[in-house]
This record gives sequence, structure tokens and C-alpha cells, in this order.
Amino acid sequence: MKILGIGFKGPLLLRSNSSIVSNNYNNYKYCDLDFREQSDKVVNEKHLDMIKKGVTAWNEWRELNPDIKPELNEADLRGINFSKANFSRADLSEADLSRADLSEADLSNANLHDAGLRDVDLGGANLSGANLSVAHLNGGKLRKACLIKAKLVGAKLIRADLSNADLNECDLSGADLNMANLNMATASKAIFYKANLSRADMGGFYLNEADMSSANLVEVNLNNENLNNCILYGADLSRAKLVKAKLIDADLQNAKLGGLT
Repeated sequence: MKILGIGFKGPLLLRSNSSIVSNNYNNYKYCDLDFREQSDKVVNEKHLDMIKKGVTAWNEWRELNPDIKPELNEADLRGINFSKANFSRADLSEADLSRADLSEADLSNANLHDAGLRDVDLGGANLSGANLSVAHLNGGKLRKACLIKAKLVGAKLIRADLSNADLNECDLSGADLNMANLNMATASKAIFYKANLSRADMGGFYLNEADMSSANLVEVNLNNENLNNCILYGADLSRAKLVKAKLIDADLQNAKLGGLT
């Protein structure tokens, strides 16, 4: 696997002779949040043929071969019904699953790095421990999905439906959640460092001890929300609503609070 960048909370100081930094850089370069990977693997045609036989045959094959990690990276799986399929530990990096039905599927610890998941249905799916960094989830349906300890660093979640989802201890650093639906979701101890949550629906969103430092929370309605022990250092809360919000021991240092109501 070729590492093109490293997820990092804050700036990263690299020497110019580092293999990660281009040779034409002089002295040092500060690299901000980035998380990119490029896999040398190609899709396993046998695994691809098996999934095309349908979910029932696929799940039976997974049960008979528990030690096999499916290699479906870069596969074109658009619009296919994979409801309740077992993709646990599968490599689906850079696969195109746009408009696919993955409702109630098991994607625990799966690699979905840079996967195309636009308008996908992941309602009720198990994505715990999955890698969804820089995945394209715009318009995705993730209602009641389990994303405990999942990585969504730099993921695109514009207008995604994450209502009632479990985001506890999830890493959403740099993710774009503009106008996303987070109604009644839970995100205890989750990381939203530099995430864009502008105009997101956060009604009933449980954020106890979440790290939202440097996050964009412009025009967000946080009335009555539990933000106890949250890190909001440097966050942009311009024109946000915080009426009766719980902010016990919250860190609001250097936060932008212009136009609060």
C-alpha cells in the first residue's frame, strides 16, 4: 500500500527529504489534515463473481470461509441490492456503490476508503470500526446505522441522513456534513476537528465530550443540546442558536461567537 498522506489532528512538520513530501519543497512544509491512501491491489475476480450470485449465496460462502477477506476494491457495484450482506472486513476501497442498497448490511471493520457511496442506503447497517475516510456519501441514507469507532476523516456527507445513528467515538475530522440530518444521533467522544457542520440539523444530537475544535458550526441550532465537556476551541459558532444548551466544562476558547441567539 502506498501512503500518500497521513491523518493528523493539526499541522504535521515534514522534512523536505521525506519520501512523503515532493523533492521541490525547501526546508520544511506544514501539512494540514489529510488522509489519502492508494492501494496496489486489484479486485479479486473470483470474489466479484461470487457477490454477483446474490446475497444468499454470498453470505453462505462467507460463513464457509470465515478467514477470507473479500477483495472488491475498485469494483463497480452501483445500484445493486446488498441488503443484509456480510461485508465484514471486506476491502471495498475505491469501489463504486452509488445508489446501492446496503441496508442492515454488516460492514464492520470494512475498508471503504475513497469509496463512491452517493445516495447509498446504509440504513441500520453495521459500520463499526469501518474505514470510510474520504468516502463520497453525499445524499446517503445512514439512519440508525452503527458507526462506533468508524473513521470518516475527510468524508463527504453533504445532505446525508444520519438521524438516530450511533457515532460514538467516531472520527469525522475534516468531514463535510453541510446540511446533514443528525437528528437524535449520538456522538459521545466523537471527533469533529475541522468538520463542516454548517446548517446541519442537530436536533436532539448528543455530543457529550465530543471534540469539535475548529469546526464550522455556522447557523447551527443547538438549542437545549447537551454539549457538556465538549471541546469547541476555535470553532465557528457565528449565528448559531445556543438557547438553554448545556455547556458545563465546555472549552470555548478562541471560538467565534458573533450573532449568537
